Amino acid sequence: VHCCIETELGRSAYNMDTDEEDSEYECFYDSSSSSDDGILRELRNKAMRGEEILPYQYEPYLSDVHSDEPNSESDSENEEEFEDAECQGATGISSIPMDSGRLKNVDWCSCGKCTTMETVEESICCHEQQKVSKKREQQAGIKCITEHRGFEPVCLNEDVLITAHYGYQERYDDDLGKDWKRTISYRQFIQWCYRYLGRRIRVPLPSCAATAIRGTFPSLDHNSDK
Repeated sequence: VHCCIETELGRSAYNMDTDEEDSEYECFYDSSSSSDDGILRELRNKAMRGEEILPYQYEPYLSDVHSDEPNSESDSENEEEFEDAECQGATGISSIPMDSGRLKNVDWCSCGKCTTMETVEESICCHEQQKVSKKREQQAGIKCITEHRGFEPVCLNEDVLITAHYGYQERYDDDLGKDWKRTISYRQFIQWCYRYLGRRIRVPLPSCAATAIRGTFPSLDHNSDK
């Protein structure tokens, strides 16, 4: 009998406690937005069941907030189409006559630091790419993007490239091989001038910039000529 009484008392006490908790939660719900009700209710139920609540478990996903990069395949495709159109206009490549007449000469160079390149696409001067020209014009009195005060620290400084390489490896988990400094330097230049292009969009480096980077970081891979 005593056991039954104690059990009933225990149940009553439990019901009173849960009623108080419910009333507290209900008051809290009343002062909160309806979008948070489900999360708060789930948290309460997990706590009552003794389940573990993980940190950051209910933080919003990146797709729920503004992001500079695409978060879905469709968003990625749309943004890349936009970036592709933007880059075509920004670089001015579409209006430049890309033919074999650019090979084995530097008649197309306006900065004075371009060299002959192996392909027509690489045979382009920093004056022919609008965004690169815009970056160059930030500093008065220079003719070539390689003379810009930011070119050396951004693209040629080894400590900067090492740090950028860490970030690349963490994000892509990709081995760039022996010539990683050269590859990271290329990426640094593009980000410096264009910021973000998209995963499948490529813009050639102007010959002057490519020549400066390759001269600073000669290829260690004898199978590579770039």
